[in-house]
Amino acid sequence: MKRKAEVVSVAPKKSIQVVYCDSTLDSCLFAVVGSFTLVPSSLVVVVGSFTLVPGSLVVVVGSFTLVLCSLVVVVGSFTLVLCSLVVVVGSFTLVLCSLVVVVGSFTLVLCSLVVVVGSFTLVLCSLVVVVGSFTLVPGSLVVVVGSFTLVLCSLVVVVGSFTLVLCSLVVVVGSFTLVLCSLVVVVGSFTLVLCSLVVVVGSFTLVLCSLVVVVGSFTLVPGSLVVVVGSFTLVPGSLVVVVGSFTLDPGSLVVVVGRFTLVLCSLVVVVGSFTLVLGAVCLPWLEV
Repeated sequence: MKRKAEVVSVAPKKSIQVVYCDSTLDSCLFAVVGSFTLVPSSLVVVVGSFTLVPGSLVVVVGSFTLVLCSLVVVVGSFTLVLCSLVVVVGSFTLVLCSLVVVVGSFTLVLCSLVVVVGSFTLVLCSLVVVVGSFTLVPGSLVVVVGSFTLVLCSLVVVVGSFTLVLCSLVVVVGSFTLVLCSLVVVVGSFTLVLCSLVVVVGSFTLVLCSLVVVVGSFTLVPGSLVVVVGSFTLVPGSLVVVVGSFTLDPGSLVVVVGRFTLVLCSLVVVVGSFTLVLGAVCLPWLEV
């Protein structure tokens, strides 16, 4: 016979108990809201604007354990659709096969996902995220948040006017390490195009092969670049910078800001009608 879920009993408020049974009475659902235990075979739940429609589901809220085969959740503007899911909230473990999430203008579509929140581990196969104008499309992704490790194959991100396109990426946030193969970033009038990049934020180390940056009237084009911000060390192969009427074009450059050391091979600076061209320069500037 065709199975149908039926409400057998409902107790009000915090002690709410719901028992769902099919027409053959051999499969039932217990929902206890307080400690909240929910174990359904098939279920449709509407709580306020919250709608939950899973194929099979086990939920224990306290330590919060959620295990289900298929799920559609709508909470306000939040919509979650996934194939299989295991969630344990405490150390928070989320494992799912496929997922579509819509929260307001937020849309998340991924192939496979493992999330552990505590040390926070996120591993997914493919992902498309749209948050407002934010679009994220990677080939593969591994994220560990604590020391924060992000590894992905290909990525396209659009946030407002922000566009990020890269081939491969490794990010560790703590000491913050960013390694990528190719990158194009557009933020407002900001454009960043580089071949390879390593960034460590703490002492902040930036190493890239080629770079084009346009921020308003600011343009930066180096052949190779090393930046350390803290003691701040900048070592590019070639550089063109335009800030307002300011133009900087050196062949090689070393900048240390603290005691401030600037060493470059060739430099052209135009500020207003001011033009400075030099072969080599070394400028020491002691800290106060």
